[in-house]
Amino acid sequence: VARRKELIEEIENAKSKNRPYADAIEQIRDLKDARFTSWLERYGVIPSARVLSYNGLLERALAGFKTLGDKEQTLTNIERGALKFQAFLEERKINPPVSQINKELARDFWDWLRVKGKANNWKQSSMNQMLAYVKQVFRWGKENLDEMRGTPFDCVKPIADTREKPKEYMTIEEKDEVLEALERSDDARMWTAFIAFSFWQGLRAWSEAPLLKWYMIDFKGRTCVIEDKKRSKRGERVRRYMILHSETVDYLKRLRKYRRKQGEPAGENDFIFPELWRVPGVVEDRSSTLQNRINWKLKKLDCGVKVTAGKMRRAAANFWREAVGKDYENDFLGHSERVAKAAYYSDSVSTGVLERYLKQEAKQNATETV
Repeated sequence: VARRKELIEEIENAKSKNRPYADAIEQIRDLKDARFTSWLERYGVIPSARVLSYNGLLERALAGFKTLGDKEQTLTNIERGALKFQAFLEERKINPPVSQINKELARDFWDWLRVKGKANNWKQSSMNQMLAYVKQVFRWGKENLDEMRGTPFDCVKPIADTREKPKEYMTIEEKDEVLEALERSDDARMWTAFIAFSFWQGLRAWSEAPLLKWYMIDFKGRTCVIEDKKRSKRGERVRRYMILHSETVDYLKRLRKYRRKQGEPAGENDFIFPELWRVPGVVEDRSSTLQNRINWKLKKLDCGVKVTAGKMRRAAANFWREAVGKDYENDFLGHSERVAKAAYYSDSVSTGVLERYLKQEAKQNATETV
């Protein structure tokens, strides 16, 4: 009786301080006194015992992430990856309560996922991300649900990715070839400005370009503001600022002048690239769709260069590292030095790019002075 009283007091004290009390509930259930447990449930001292399936946990976790402010695309990615564990359970024809999902089942799932990955030629990074999403769901349950005491997936480690990752970048010659081809297209001014901005400013072309508005460009000060969508998480708005390359300025000025001449929206709060949206300002194109769209256009224009956001971003990272140093480059492009070294910097980039830039700037300044 004394122990029962202590546990009730422990729960009530935890409730008053808004603290978890899952351990106390487990100890009450371990007493195996059905009458006592039922009485506590009836009067709301402890929650009613529920059989929570993995599907139920995932549904509640996604709702929790949404409340925290996670973006719709993030929620979609979590759900898509975390459902791999549900597929594993269904293939085994089991549906255990989450309280019975143990380390052995977690290890079996990881073995199953790697076999599936090999059969479907999935990247190691993709499988690691799927595992991370499943872990994220269980961690949420551990932190927020009284019926969950821990997560069995802590024992499962991701695959060490030892592959040599190519750091391909778009050369200035390739960029010029793309711009020359796009000049022959019907919407030359928009696409050339898009390529110049992506190549020189290094923005995440498919996610950040649709957010650009004219007020974010300071032509006189030669600077721009970029909404850092990747680092803007759970309601936090992150922006970064950087210098505008002279070629970017030229193509943007040409685009705005054309839009105004055609009577198209080009005010301060209008999008610079509304064509990147299915419905201007409302629904963003999928990355793959947008990238395929521009490469299909280049193919029709007999251009042999394939455009990818990664190649343009690497070109900008290497250029600005040489032009202003790695600290400013990291700030400009919105990543850490560790990420830049791993994914962007290449020793094969010619230092001549800086000399060419300085000559171009000197020529531009001389023209403006005259």
